[in-house]
Amino acid sequence: MERPYPGGRQVICQTMKNQGVSKAAMEIMISSICNTTLKNYDISFRKWWKFCNDHNIDVFKPNISSVISFLTGEYEKGLSYSSLNGIRSASSLIIAEDIAQDSRMKRSFQGISKSRPARPKYDRTWDPQIVLKFWQSQPANENLDLKDLSKKLITLLALVTAHCMQTFSLIDIDNIKINTNNIEILITDRIKTTKRNSTQPILTLPFYSNEKICAANTLKFYLEKTRSIRKDLKKLFISTNKPIKSVTAQTLSRWVKDALMSSGIDTTVFTAHSTRLSAHKKIGRGFRFYQKNCRLVKSIGDIREIL
Repeated sequence: MERPYPGGRQVICQTMKNQGVSKAAMEIMISSICNTTLKNYDISFRKWWKFCNDHNIDVFKPNISSVISFLTGEYEKGLSYSSLNGIRSASSLIIAEDIAQDSRMKRSFQGISKSRPARPKYDRTWDPQIVLKFWQSQPANENLDLKDLSKKLITLLALVTAHCMQTFSLIDIDNIKINTNNIEILITDRIKTTKRNSTQPILTLPFYSNEKICAANTLKFYLEKTRSIRKDLKKLFISTNKPIKSVTAQTLSRWVKDALMSSGIDTTVFTAHSTRLSAHKKIGRGFRFYQKNCRLVKSIGDIREIL
């Protein structure tokens, strides 16, 4: 009889229960896994669960040969080395045996890395000047509607800070400090790159003379424009349609993609994440991140090359 898939979190909990972990300790241990990772693991767990159902295998105590057969099946479906490695990582969380250190598993992945080596997501990029010229050609901030202003702000932030959408979705307006020459944004929530015993980053946005494509000026205007409609919402980015609410990283990615498309960038190839690579490629070594006490600051002289 086929066992229904209970969900990723429940699968992990059952694994820990099988290992004798108490319920209180279980919650602490699961909290070490971020929600995004849990969502990604859930996809792998679901595949593994189905495979075990189809082949009458114990989900939590399979032999290594069964795990290799499962991964081989996924390989034959065309999955990349990185995707297969992600599935292996997820599987090792719920399988009792240490599959990562097994010599047969190591040999299998050595073969996969040769026959289907990991490749960068992009082998080319786009010039950020294209996007900046697009916004330069658009009306001034005060003449943009909220939707276009939101797209402009998130795109400029992505280009000048090289952070991911998750970071921007977590910005709290109470942690934005407007100074004479710049705006500082403290990121207090844990993000993907947060490490143990490290302080959180501070994004520093200098004010530039070209206000049309100045991220700091656009942010300042966005705060003024949204003040009357955000009510008690503390997250920086809010929806452009009613009901007004905080938006997710996925919505921000869609806004960036819309901005890239409007600028003439091929969005069938490039995603919102490509803004990071684009900025780095444009400036090269001049696009430097000065990190001291995890304070993320741009060299004003260098950044002007992109603006």
